[in-house]
Amino acid sequence: MKYTRRLIQLPLLAVMLLLAFAESAPAQLVARFDLLGSVISPDGDGRQDSTRVRYTLADSAVALGVVVFAADSVTPVYTLRAMAPASAGTRDFYWRGQRDNGTFAGEGAYVVTLTAFGNTAPDTVLSLPVFVDTTPPRVQILSVTPNPYAPGLSAARPAVEIAHVVSDASPLSTGRAPDQLGVTFTNPSGAPVEATVTTAPPFAGLSGNYVSSWDASAGGASLPDGEYRVDITIDDAAGYSATASYRFEIDAAVPTVTIESPADGARVRVVPDSLRGRAFDRHGVDSLYVKYPSSPYQPVTGAGVLDDTLRFAIPLTDSVVNEGTYAFSFRAVDQVGRSAVYTSVFTYDTTAPAAPVLDAFTGSWLTSFYPLSGSVDNGGDASTLVDIVRNGAVIDSVPSALSNRFTVNVPLEVGRNQIVAVQRDGAGNVSGPSNTVVVKFQSTGGLYFPVPFTPGGTFQVNAERVARSVTLRVFDVTGDLVTFFEDGGTSRYYAFNWNGRNSSDQPVRRGPLVAVATVLYDDGSRDVYREVFLFDSNP
Repeated sequence: MKYTRRLIQLPLLAVMLLLAFAESAPAQLVARFDLLGSVISPDGDGRQDSTRVRYTLADSAVALGVVVFAADSVTPVYTLRAMAPASAGTRDFYWRGQRDNGTFAGEGAYVVTLTAFGNTAPDTVLSLPVFVDTTPPRVQILSVTPNPYAPGLSAARPAVEIAHVVSDASPLSTGRAPDQLGVTFTNPSGAPVEATVTTAPPFAGLSGNYVSSWDASAGGASLPDGEYRVDITIDDAAGYSATASYRFEIDAAVPTVTIESPADGARVRVVPDSLRGRAFDRHGVDSLYVKYPSSPYQPVTGAGVLDDTLRFAIPLTDSVVNEGTYAFSFRAVDQVGRSAVYTSVFTYDTTAPAAPVLDAFTGSWLTSFYPLSGSVDNGGDASTLVDIVRNGAVIDSVPSALSNRFTVNVPLEVGRNQIVAVQRDGAGNVSGPSNTVVVKFQSTGGLYFPVPFTPGGTFQVNAERVARSVTLRVFDVTGDLVTFFEDGGTSRYYAFNWNGRNSSDQPVRRGPLVAVATVLYDDGSRDVYREVFLFDSNP
């Protein structure tokens, strides 16, 4: 039982001793002491002209003083607060780099010291460094090499190097941030360029000569050719900044060669006198070579230069004799030695293609368009065209499909229409004429349609003379309206395509129907045509 009682009493005694010690322990007198702006440049420009000194007392002080000393912490320079009693709370003071007599203290390192004597708290001495700097740093770019810079062209010298010199850098001091150096690039359009820059020796805030390098080999192909600007900026802790700029050329693109005539992939039936084109690069092409069929590369001669473009003409008379495909290769080299090879191909073809074969027809036709169809052997060349000739004049050209079939609606003249077709290939060779289709267009007024009429068929309305408008109504045998068409254009011939659905978009059943066409003329007269026809919804 005694042992237990001691266990209870000992903790209580310890607590009492701790409370007594806490009551007698002196509190910290200065709760806060700091500077806002440890580096100042009191030159009157409104930037960092002063430093703010702030302290906070937790309790009143018998005496407190704040003094700016020289770097030796002994020689007083300026008294911010003379030694005197001070009450608890926060106070601010500002130092603008002056001495007590009002003169400029001069550049260099200083120490702000707070000394405080308390009633019960221990005496306090706190010091903070402050620097006065009125000399801006300077930077100068000496050279940029190589200029122009060709990223990725030389493995021995892959980077562009910017030689520059830094002077009047801030002295290195404990408690002061060193000067900062930045290198940026801008492309020809004024946009910033992402660049990884290395500087040798590494910049640590000291004056001296440096070389900053940018290796753009990895992304050089995406850089546009043109004039770039490099900016080197140095900033110090006093708020001063200096920038030096230099413009230089980047040549990242290969020269280009464009063939103008005959175009790449062209087919010709007459050999032109020369192969014409142009070569281009910023600041011009240094050299251009051409490789004829079965010959080595040789310099292009007789070329003319306009600005940065070299125009050339390669004679073809002696090079292209027989039918076939010819390839010409060009090697262009720019001023920095970057090169590119371009090949242009054309085909010399004098063989006429086969004549088309038209689906036979001879007879009368009651509508103003005849659906001409036929076949053509285009040799697998879908670029060939079929020219439609009506009464000796070409009226249309349609591409020959790979299926070798073609269809075209031929507008008819009143009376006899003699229609033939010829095939014209990509080289301009023309076949002989096809067989002849003779269509006699009967222009008699009336309503015409296919028999039987199936979904997708066309009603043709021919007016006796030029009409103002035409309406077409389709009724069932009970007199109910099935569908309605109208064309308000001026013409003699009208066509209405019907999909076999009524005005409610429902399919119409098979059976007899009545079509009524009303032709209205400018003089107010009209013609009405009525025809009964068989509609076959399931042809």
